[in-house]
Amino acid sequence: MDGILTFCPNDAGIKYYPGDTIYVKLTVCDSPDICSPNCATYFWRFFLIPGSGCSRVPNPFTPNSDRQNDRCQFTFPGLVYEVGHIYIYDILGNLVRRIDVPKGEYAKDYAVWNGCDGDGKSLPQGVYVYVIEVGGEVVCEGTVTIAR
Repeated sequence: MDGILTFCPNDAGIKYYPGDTIYVKLTVCDSPDICSPNCATYFWRFFLIPGSGCSRVPNPFTPNSDRQNDRCQFTFPGLVYEVGHIYIYDILGNLVRRIDVPKGEYAKDYAVWNGCDGDGKSLPQGVYVYVIEVGGEVVCEGTVTIAR
């Protein structure tokens, strides 16, 4: 198969962000006059490499199961390429959650916090401190707020 396929998601109002995985399925068919059409289906998967900085979005977030801002997504240097650990502390310095982030294309799916502690219990609204380690070194730190 020769040719060029141009993928322009912005033309359809679709936005993708670093760290997103994009799946494209294309089915092509001819339209003969005598017989039924011949079809072929092709699949592509694209992964947009995340930036190298630290972020957490949204902040604040509202984990109330309304499907809007229910989770906080973290990014950090080395995401996808190296194993990372996200530590969430309450304002008193108590570790309330540890999130282990494997390396690989699904790393971003693990680098999220749903506002629960390590036992799966919802935490109260407030400010929490996060620390992200990669290779035994702290690469990001800051605060994230739960608003209920």
